[in-house]
Amino acid sequence: MNPTVIEFAKQFPIIGVGMLGFLGLLAACLVPCVRRTLGDALDIPLPSTKQHMRSLDSFRGLAALWVATFHCWQWTRPAFYGTADVLPFIMRGDYGVYVFVVLSGFLIFRSLRNLRDLDHLASYFWRRILRIYPLYFATSLLLILYLHPHKIGAALADLLMLRSLGYPNFLNPPAWSVYVELMFYFVMPAFVLLARKRSAIAAAVVVVVLFVCDIDGSPEYSLWKYFFVGVLCSEFVEYAMRTKIAKFGALLFLLGCGLVALTVYSEFNHGLLGFSERRIVIGLGTGAVLCGAILSKSIGMVLSIKPLRVLGAVSYSIYLVHSVVLIYSFGLTVEGNGRVAQGAASNFIAQGTPAFLVYLCSIVFFACCTFLLVERPALRLRSRF
Repeated sequence: MNPTVIEFAKQFPIIGVGMLGFLGLLAACLVPCVRRTLGDALDIPLPSTKQHMRSLDSFRGLAALWVATFHCWQWTRPAFYGTADVLPFIMRGDYGVYVFVVLSGFLIFRSLRNLRDLDHLASYFWRRILRIYPLYFATSLLLILYLHPHKIGAALADLLMLRSLGYPNFLNPPAWSVYVELMFYFVMPAFVLLARKRSAIAAAVVVVVLFVCDIDGSPEYSLWKYFFVGVLCSEFVEYAMRTKIAKFGALLFLLGCGLVALTVYSEFNHGLLGFSERRIVIGLGTGAVLCGAILSKSIGMVLSIKPLRVLGAVSYSIYLVHSVVLIYSFGLTVEGNGRVAQGAASNFIAQGTPAFLVYLCSIVFFACCTFLLVERPALRLRSRF
């Protein structure tokens, strides 16, 4: 094993333990019966729509890893500057949040578009709460105990997700988008009831208005339009499946990949696309990628391979757990508004790309653990609703 990797694992033992656990999982998967057991355990139960679009799991997992790479580079600067030179796209991993949000809008709308009665609505809310809150509670509690064990008021505000109602402080930095998503859960039923059979037109109007009005660049505000891009994607997929457009799914997928790549490339070549143009192009690109992956059977099969589906299953854990690992390992502190302040300078010596890969492997291992211990039991409860 690379000596720098061993030194990195010794310097940051939590990450080292995660890497050993990841290698242990790979070794266990060499045994067929264990591989099948783990494969079944690390899978998302059937959603309420009774339709599992497995190809979409890949995007959720890859987007979560993209965010995790970005925060590792950003919060530990200049430790992984060398890695950013080799893999420059990690410096724009914040775009992974948009992938999450478009996908969320797509799936939430699908679960609600045939909203029937109050029982259906109550079931929807319980399923949503069981999807996001247990892991959020667990990671928030860990950060409270580590960072602010004596601030009872702030702790309660964090655990009760009061940030979604305007409370200014929270501890887990990536959770800022979770608060917006929580509010979207409440807005979506009203949108479905008001739009009725004109959801596509209504969503298009909302997207245009939000893009035009997005002047201040507030991250929370900017997410809303991408939820409704997901609604448009859902409507487009339904229309495409009834027409001949579906056969162009692969082309649509490649076009979307090109638009996403253009957005990332323009971040390093100022003047190619402005701030507003990048926000529009990343929305169009993400939507096209998701629609193309669903419409193209060949691309869907490639994206449905088991390793990528496992990443998709544990994606929410990757999204919330990676910050806990980074904060503890690198001695980071979190300001009241969820911003990360760097810790001791001695922790930020230059690290190589192999060490960066060790971090990613450890995050995947810890995400698998929290999925099995926290997320999966809660997901199994959703079947009652």
